[in-house]
Formats: sequence, structure tokens, C-alpha cells
Amino acid sequence: MSTSTIAVKTGFAMAQVGTFSILFALAVGEGATGGFLYALAVALKAVTAVLCPLIIRASNPVADWIDGHLPRSVQDALSQYRAWLGRLCKSPESQGIGGGKAGQM
Repeated sequence: MSTSTIAVKTGFAMAQVGTFSILFALAVGEGATGGFLYALAVALKAVTAVLCPLIIRASNPVADWIDGHLPRSVQDALSQYRAWLGRLCKSPESQGIGGGKAGQM
């Protein structure tokens, strides 16, 4: 799976996250006592909860389309970035205290 595919799928999966912050901000602003904006935010949350699985399902064809239309130079840069991240995650410094054996005696 290419880096751009992972990025697109992640972005589509996060479509619902923003509504949580809107709902929270309105609840704090109105003291969670109801009101038109709060009801609107709850309705928005319900709609996005229903649409989110459909959006995630649509991420595969969109990611494939983007992969097919990215210039070769961008694809090369993304693959180099992914390889660098892979090396970074495998380095001993990223293993944490004791090389990933924290809690063992």
C-alpha cells in the first residue's frame, strides 16, 4: 500500500472527528443547556455518524484514483519518506527505555 493511499484512507476515516469538537465547543459555550445551536450540532453528529462508513468505503476508489494520477516525482518522494519513517521506527532510540523491554527484570 502506498503512502498516498494510507494518507487518503486516514483522512477519510477522520471525517467524523471534527464534529466532536464542534459539539463539545457548543456544549461548553451554552453550558450544555440545549438551544438551537446545540440541537443543530447533535443533528450534524447524527448525520455524520450515518455517513462515515460510506465515506470510508469510498476512500479505496479515491485513493486508487489519486495514486494513478500522481506525478512520478511525487510518488518517488512519498516512497522515500515512507522508507525513512520505517527506518526511524526500527531504530533502537525509538524502542523506549531498555530497548523496548520496559517493565522486565
